[in-house]
Formats: sequence, C-alpha cells, structure tokens
Amino acid sequence: MKHYHIAFVGMGSIGKRHLKNVCQLIASQGGTCSIDLYRSSMACELSEDVKELVANQYLCSQDVQCEYDMVFITNPTSLHLETAVKFRPFTKAFFIEKPVFDTSDVEESTITLLDGIHSYVACPLRYNPVLQYVKQHVDLAKVISVRAMSSSY
Repeated sequence: MKHYHIAFVGMGSIGKRHLKNVCQLIASQGGTCSIDLYRSSMACELSEDVKELVANQYLCSQDVQCEYDMVFITNPTSLHLETAVKFRPFTKAFFIEKPVFDTSDVEESTITLLDGIHSYVACPLRYNPVLQYVKQHVDLAKVISVRAMSSSY
C-alpha cells in the first residue's frame, strides 16, 4: 500500500475540488495520503469536509515543512510562479491550476529553476470555441457518449 505526502497551496473552491478528487483517487487505488495545507491566512475557518482531509495547516509565509510527493498550486495566479520556485526543492511533481503565469514578462532564468520536474497544468476548456460550437449546435439529449482529449507540449 502506497502512502503519499501531498501539499496544497491555497484552498479556494478549485483547491477543495482537487483535494477531494485526489483523496478519493488514492483511496480507490488502495493507497493513503496525508495532506498539508499552506494558507495565506488562518482567518477563515475550513469547512468540516476539508478539515477531515487535512493533517496540518501552515502559513505560506513559513518555510516548507518537509518533502512532498506532489504539490497542488491552487492559490491566486499572481503567486503561482513564486510558489513553484519555493516548493521546487521539496517535491517530485506539481499540479498547477491554470495559468502558470499572470504575465508573459518572466525571466528565462526563473523558468529554468523549474526544469526537470513533472508538472501538470489544469486547463478547463469550457470557453474553447470548439466546445462552444458543440454546445450550441449539438442536441446533448441525443448524445450517448463523448470522449475528449487535449494535450499540449
């Protein structure tokens, strides 16, 4: 049985969704996980369903507390790059909520700090023109099955 140590940075609505999904996925495969949550503030109380999944809470301003199998970056976009650079020495992989950067004015030397680490960037496609066309021109009541895959390198 595999045990995963995972960090979440930020816990808004999308962070909660990813937290629940990753915990369910790991459990469905017979594994276990412990979740550390890094927050910008402890002012807002976590909901009970989130509290029961989180082992430890830390402020983002604190040092990274340990090594992680994966870090989910779901804080505000303006903090994604800073967060990735901070956690880079302490993780094997990133899951970054899109977009990675809030500006195109990023130094190449900063980006290269993230070389060699597995990273997945979530990108909802609900506003994609192709999907909007399907939504407007296909009677979804008649659809039996759909499988869509999208990749970029």
